Amino acid sequence: MGFGLSLALAFAGALSAEAAAPPAHRETKERVSPAQRQLIVAGPMAMAVAGDLEGARTSFESLVEWVRAGSGPDSLAEADLLSSFAVELCNNDYQEASIPYFKRAVDAFRARFGENHPETALAVTDYGRALEEAYPSEERPEAVAAFREALDIRLATLGVNNAETAMSMSYLAKALSLSGRPKHEGAELEEIIGLLRRAIVAIEAAPNALPRDEYSIRSRLVTVLRDSGREREARAEEKALIHASDHPIAAQVRNARVAAEQDAAEDAAEAARKAAEEALRTVT
Repeated sequence: MGFGLSLALAFAGALSAEAAAPPAHRETKERVSPAQRQLIVAGPMAMAVAGDLEGARTSFESLVEWVRAGSGPDSLAEADLLSSFAVELCNNDYQEASIPYFKRAVDAFRARFGENHPETALAVTDYGRALEEAYPSEERPEAVAAFREALDIRLATLGVNNAETAMSMSYLAKALSLSGRPKHEGAELEEIIGLLRRAIVAIEAAPNALPRDEYSIRSRLVTVLRDSGREREARAEEKALIHASDHPIAAQVRNARVAAEQDAAEDAAEAARKAAEEALRTVT
């Protein structure tokens, strides 16, 4: 069976499973993995990388129609497909071309999950970040609105002490303090600083935080404080930054330890495999 056909059948199986599953289980049951979705859009993306963006768009729309035929309207499969194509375009230097697909993905996730759901918040966040990628030196009110919406959804559904909620605060602060704009002051500056301070408190309490999150948010706060002339506060935050869990030196030590543990596990697995082969040869 051809590789592309295998993927298509796997995706078709996921569509059937979603359609047949009870509503309570459709959100993740049999969901095609991100790696598989990346391969499913590989055909259109090969055309885009070769310079044929219009051909890529036409090929992708054929995929969308195929998904709709198999799963009906407002399916998770279609939302995932739109998101995957948008991400791949963005990752291959088609940032501006990716924006309509990120926007369509937002609409698809909103139709599938409703206005107030973490999946909708994730799609809205991706749309906002894509706008920043496509227009890095421009003020984009749509990005600010997207990050505000995502933050509201995550506060309501995930709570404040959650890494995704904290990062939404940080993304909104970044959008408000976009480089190239005049230095902020007054209420707008206080909102930016307040968002970042709230994000730090939230990330410290979040059980799902990644090691780099605190370092990233504190670094942004130091930059905002310094750019606004609040040097004393910036220096105080820099001291806290040194102790953040993803300080470069601490990260190097941690990464070296993880690599050593992985190497030891691989060596143990190889030794076990050889022992099993030897035992089999003895038996036979």
